[in-house]
Amino acid sequence: MTTNEDKPLREKYKEDFVKWTNAKDWPQLIQLNREFILDCRAGKDVATPYWVGRLYDETIPLIDALLRLHDLGLLTTGSQPQISSEIGEYNEGYYECKQIPFVDFMVPRGEAVLPLVEKLLEDKELICQVIELGPGLSRFWPGSYTERVEVTHYRIGQSKEQLPSAKWIVQTTFPKEPLALEDTSFDELPSTKEKYFFWCIIATRDDIDLLRRVEDHAIEAGLTMSKAEQAFESATSSHANGVDSSEDTE
Repeated sequence: MTTNEDKPLREKYKEDFVKWTNAKDWPQLIQLNREFILDCRAGKDVATPYWVGRLYDETIPLIDALLRLHDLGLLTTGSQPQISSEIGEYNEGYYECKQIPFVDFMVPRGEAVLPLVEKLLEDKELICQVIELGPGLSRFWPGSYTERVEVTHYRIGQSKEQLPSAKWIVQTTFPKEPLALEDTSFDELPSTKEKYFFWCIIATRDDIDLLRRVEDHAIEAGLTMSKAEQAFESATSSHANGVDSSEDTE
């Protein structure tokens, strides 16, 4: 994510930011994110409003699955694969990391998207946070998992033999509080700054293909690019399209 203070970054990636600024609708934003992902796979140094630079190497094998989510109107903003144990060199020693798989994505807030939200929250093999966000709005959707979720751990030692006795350190977790539109930098884009979205953050501790599960839920919910586009066009009210969380927690 970038801020107004990140002038060197904004200058370096000016052409990328201009493309996003000029986008007029949801399909154009989806296409820009697809191009970003594909450029990363090609080894290019690119940026989006929410991420500067290439994706991590561990994400590259996930790209085909991420693109399929885009076909359904979901704009992914983060992901990682499951890693049971990975050991590598760290400064003058070694590190070991482990992580559970996760994916997060944005989709315009609208009645046509609710069936997907409901399926994700009802799936007992998923750890799911759904955040409503937009101008002046940032709250967890009812049923979201709000307990602490530790996603990535690491430990370090002077030698590989010392790693098993080293203490695990938590590196990343689910958000403790609902994130805001400003956290995505989409508040700076003319096409999105007045819109309302669902930001879904999903992980699992079970032995499942997480991205395939999300894709299956989206297909079963009847979500399409066309429906996501329609939701985007009408997502200009905190209670657009009859959608209401029934919890006034803004």
